[in-house]
Amino acid sequence: MKHYLSLTLTLVAISTCCADQTAAEKAKVTTNNANRAATKTIHRAQESICGKFTGDNKTECLLKEAKHRTTESGNAVKDKTTEVKNKMD
Repeated sequence: MKHYLSLTLTLVAISTCCADQTAAEKAKVTTNNANRAATKTIHRAQESICGKFTGDNKTECLLKEAKHRTTESGNAVKDKTTEVKNKMD
């Protein structure tokens, strides 16, 4: 019973710590998701034609692909960090 009570209190504390996002914050999340999806699509298109029309060798294409993935991951982390911060405010 003691563990059940502490678990319940913990869950209540967690659920009340997070405020609802404002409409502007929700819009920003939607915009960020759309921007990341567009960037990903552009990068995949560039990677699919790399070396075929651009004259790049395979190593250059792999380096560009790695750079794209790093950029995409960095943007996703930055956006998610902002989202979590906004949820906690």
